Amino acid sequence: MDAHVVNLIPPFNFLTPTETEHLLQHAHEAEFADGRTIVSPQIEAHDQLFLLTSGRVRVQANEVDAGLAESFIDSPSYFGERAVFFDQPRQATVIADGPVKCIVVSGSEVRALIEGNCSFSQAFAAALRTKQRIFLGYDNFVNLLFTQAESGLVKIRELIEAYRELNSVLHQAGAADEIDFDALAYVLPRLPENLTAMSALFLTEDLPDMYRKVRDAARISAQRATKREFYEVLPGKGLILLRDETTDTVDLITKLCIYAVEAAKIRDRLLNSRVTDDLARYAVGAPSAPAADRLRESLPFNATQLADLDRLFGDRLLSRLYEILVQFGDIAIYVKRSANRYTMTASELWLNQIRDALDELMPEHQKSDDLEVHIVSSNTHSVANCLSTWIREHTEEILTWAEEHSPECLELSHPENRLYVAARQWQKAYPKAAADRAARDRNAGIYSLDDTQFTGIEVNLIDLAQVGDQIDQDVPAINNSPPKLIVNIDYAYGQQAESIIRNLILLFGNRIRSISVFGKSGAVVGNRGDMLLPSRFMLQTN
Repeated sequence: MDAHVVNLIPPFNFLTPTETEHLLQHAHEAEFADGRTIVSPQIEAHDQLFLLTSGRVRVQANEVDAGLAESFIDSPSYFGERAVFFDQPRQATVIADGPVKCIVVSGSEVRALIEGNCSFSQAFAAALRTKQRIFLGYDNFVNLLFTQAESGLVKIRELIEAYRELNSVLHQAGAADEIDFDALAYVLPRLPENLTAMSALFLTEDLPDMYRKVRDAARISAQRATKREFYEVLPGKGLILLRDETTDTVDLITKLCIYAVEAAKIRDRLLNSRVTDDLARYAVGAPSAPAADRLRESLPFNATQLADLDRLFGDRLLSRLYEILVQFGDIAIYVKRSANRYTMTASELWLNQIRDALDELMPEHQKSDDLEVHIVSSNTHSVANCLSTWIREHTEEILTWAEEHSPECLELSHPENRLYVAARQWQKAYPKAAADRAARDRNAGIYSLDDTQFTGIEVNLIDLAQVGDQIDQDVPAINNSPPKLIVNIDYAYGQQAESIIRNLILLFGNRIRSISVFGKSGAVVGNRGDMLLPSRFMLQTN
């Protein structure tokens, strides 16, 4: 087998000579006569990649892609990569168009090369995206979404068909008849709690001036959407602040698509039953309305489904079902782009707040060239917990309380972790303790900014010179020469992360000594205190 021919086939031309030699040692050569079928959906899918070194093959689309024209692949090239990288049958039939020679490589060998050679990996990824168009469904959905968004009106019903092509991992039963309660359980806590009663939503990056002074009174709560702000401007009409115009828009609209698909299934169940009249009488409080227990028994859901619905809607189940029934999937979504490009953005306002706080926290150092700045993207409790003297002064009190009220906190193996988790529960039970801690931490150099200026990103500013000696047992002693500042920010989201980190880099410049991301990957694959170095970076847009 000729290594020179392999080096003519992108992306195999990114392999080193040693890797190419290894590949050929574990491959075999095959010849196919004219008209011979090499691979097809009917042939058992082997985990093999074919390097076409001589001749030409004809590719016939399967029934699903019957509208696609017949195509040809000329040597030198490769085919069969879907069976190597995706758990799916062959997508097409490949037939020899004249005498053909191939080098047949096992999928395991190709995947091993992917793991070991970053250039080869990136080149194959680019080929899958551009040639195989594996993200075609996503691209179509996003293009349609932003075409509608630029017009100012997003039509969920028109988006649904394109949304289904995403085959969302969060929405595995989206195309099935049964209700996907798991998908609903994920999205509903992250949307306005009164979504079922909404008729219109306004998406904007700027809170209109008329609502700024009454933002707390107009805010709608959501169980899990702590970083996204919802407001009710009229009964049934809501306003949602977008953290950025791209990522957050896609995230929000896909959640609304999940809701629309699954709400339609619930609505169809109700419409196909005899319960609609009784449900309407109950919801509007008519004199002849049936009792709640009797109405619940007549709902067209089995016991398991009722339990899932209770999990979603609690004691408001009947009224929520009525709202879904009359909402009929018609939520008008209006998008208002910012008209004034000269006012400060949310991230710029957020940065000004950090400047003001630094003037108070460390006025003698915050502008000096010798200040070392360490930026951490994390949550807003973990780093502060490690450096808080207050939490250690209350250790015995916190753990004694946890033994009685939150024993699950004490099941963690590491003593400091037990303390941190128990402290969160204790502070929820005793709000005055949380206020006392905030004041004590501030005096010890841990300055927390809770006003996120519509970014959803809280901040801890930590002057290490003021931090006491009582810190986490796994944190080494702090050397305060030169002076050091930790800027610990809550997680930024998608495109928003670019503007947030850009502004921090512009503010601190050459004084930045490190940028760290603490988070879920460590919790999944590492141990406490491990440092994880990424082996890959992926552009969010790709």
